[in-house]
Amino acid sequence: MRFMMHTREGGLCLARPDPYHSASDVELQTVAPKFMTRGHLYKAIIGDSIELPCKVKDLGSYVLLWRRGTSVLTAANLMVTRDARFKLIEGYNLQIANVKIQDAGDYICQIGDNESRDQVHTLEILVPPTIRVVPQNRQITARKGSTVTMECKASGNPVPAIYWHKKDSFAGSSHLSESTTMVLERVDRHHAGIYQCTADNGVREAVHADIEVTVLSPPDITVEKTWVHASEGFDIDLMCTVHGDVNSEMLWYQNSFLLDPTDRRSMYSKGDKYTLNIRNFQQSDFGNYSCVADNALGRTKKYIEVSGRPGPANFLSPAYSNYLDRYNLTYTIESIPPLDEIKLLYRKLMTIFQANIPSAESLEKLLVLKSVLEGKKCNRADSAGCYRSFISHNDFPYYSLRNKLFSVGWICWESWELVFGRRVQSGDQGQR
Repeated sequence: MRFMMHTREGGLCLARPDPYHSASDVELQTVAPKFMTRGHLYKAIIGDSIELPCKVKDLGSYVLLWRRGTSVLTAANLMVTRDARFKLIEGYNLQIANVKIQDAGDYICQIGDNESRDQVHTLEILVPPTIRVVPQNRQITARKGSTVTMECKASGNPVPAIYWHKKDSFAGSSHLSESTTMVLERVDRHHAGIYQCTADNGVREAVHADIEVTVLSPPDITVEKTWVHASEGFDIDLMCTVHGDVNSEMLWYQNSFLLDPTDRRSMYSKGDKYTLNIRNFQQSDFGNYSCVADNALGRTKKYIEVSGRPGPANFLSPAYSNYLDRYNLTYTIESIPPLDEIKLLYRKLMTIFQANIPSAESLEKLLVLKSVLEGKKCNRADSAGCYRSFISHNDFPYYSLRNKLFSVGWICWESWELVFGRRVQSGDQGQR
């Protein structure tokens, strides 16, 4: 039996039995209680549930407490806190349901003995990102040349990272910035579009907010072709694309005269593309056409020439031939009627660096060397033919000689031109 000592008036000490402990309790407490778990940092997403473990070996008759700061949450199996989200499970493990931001902090599991041994768990509450954008209506209208500022404020735990992208229906999204503020200076029509702010902190899904930017400017016109081939009796389409303000008025002109729809001529549009269709093309339809776009900020004009002449030649051949003795020239010409005649003009392209041209004396020395090797002489009169034979000699390959003496394939000397080891008279067309 354990006794409790009390002092009364007059200094008399009285001993009374301890009603909470027995002799058997004293025997049990010879073994000190020991924590089976360790303090740890726990993370929980707001709204979820979390369990903080506390397992003690040889607890005996000692009381196990859960407290947070100075507030006691539980004592033994008794729930002290009135917050119904807290409860004990599987012994003395503390469960917190529907965690809130204010639940973050240190939670202490304490053994109620003379040593007041305890174990500390730290709870961190993770908060998914949220976004607030400026302007709040998520729409900005600006004039061409002005500055546009967009702001994206994000909150959450951990602090979210912010990314800016511009949505593009053709090229996809392009990464622009990682700042909370997005600034566009000297805006033009290419800056118009939807800008997306993304906030991500790794807690659940990233969140996005879109801001639409509209740039007011004079209309900007692009044409698919500035020169169009046509022929009598055929149909043609002239097309202009208007960028910028969708409220622009579009007009068509021929040789400065305003065009109206007729039985052979019609105008129509689809989105920002405007088309002038001319059916059964006549001689009077040839000329210069212009598409004119007009809005409150200005007027823009683009020209299209409609001609019956064949189009310019489009050369498809590579710059250099794959062969030493020939070159295939391939080209296309746009023409509706069959072509009666094609005249191909050409000129020699002398692309030698003067510093790399061997002198006549150097050539004569090479010819003498070649004569010695072949056991015959070369005279100056036949120098071209002799040189041609020289560069084809097995002991002096053409490429090796060319690399040492010349930067290109043309070799000019007196009235002869040696091209890839072939002799042609001046005035003939050689191959590079």
